[in-house]
Amino acid sequence: MSYRIGSFNVGGPIPLILTDAKAVADVIEKYHIDIIAFQDMQDKKDTVNSFCKTVCEYLFWFDYRSDRGIFADRSFAFLWRTSNVELIEEPTIYEKYRTDSADEWVFRRDPLLGRFRTANGYEIRLINTHLFFTDMQQRLSECARITGDVYYSIASIVPESIGTKVFTLALGDYNLSCEICNSISLENGFTEIVTVQESSTTLKWSGNKVEGYVSNGLTENSYDHFTYDRSKVESAIYTQPIAIDLPKENYRGDYTRYFNDVSDHIPIVIEIF
Repeated sequence: MSYRIGSFNVGGPIPLILTDAKAVADVIEKYHIDIIAFQDMQDKKDTVNSFCKTVCEYLFWFDYRSDRGIFADRSFAFLWRTSNVELIEEPTIYEKYRTDSADEWVFRRDPLLGRFRTANGYEIRLINTHLFFTDMQQRLSECARITGDVYYSIASIVPESIGTKVFTLALGDYNLSCEICNSISLENGFTEIVTVQESSTTLKWSGNKVEGYVSNGLTENSYDHFTYDRSKVESAIYTQPIAIDLPKENYRGDYTRYFNDVSDHIPIVIEIF
């Protein structure tokens, strides 16, 4: 049995409304996503949670920290199909690397860790990630941590039952290309770490809240990715990751309406086992 794992930044300048929650539910159902990690879920959790429950059997978890300055309160969530996977323990904001030697925040937004058990007894560990956009040096530093220390710290957690196969993936909005992420991993000596999913995932846009926003398609930026250890996970990759052009599929190519109603990102999916 294979499992599909998704990631979706539902952020942007416009709050999520019921129509958008339906779009989220539609993509989950159409692509049979078993677990989806959300970024920028603040103010949208109740709408998405309540609507998804009306179309499929899902449970929802939401958390965030808001004590680290501008844009630090962007939140995380997991949504999972209860008929296929179960939660091992409550998702937690992973704060092991809360400050560095200079007592500075390592992350503006600590990642959210989710641990899930599959029907065949495997464990899937997901590191829900949203790297800080405004400061490039901060972004690069956060990427180095996620694709190195944080990944291996979480991957090395002893499972509940000895012998359980564990598959760990970081996923989310990196605000960096795969090429940059992979070069950082190599520079830091993490030669087995790979970041994948190179298709464009962000929308072009212009305008403002007063005059309105306009979008005419996808940018060339691929910011949404999956990261894993090739020696531990690559053999379990069932299908390569894809980016879902949701404006084209559900909005008849109306990128402006999608941008205003849903997000400035599109979702990504990978299938394992």
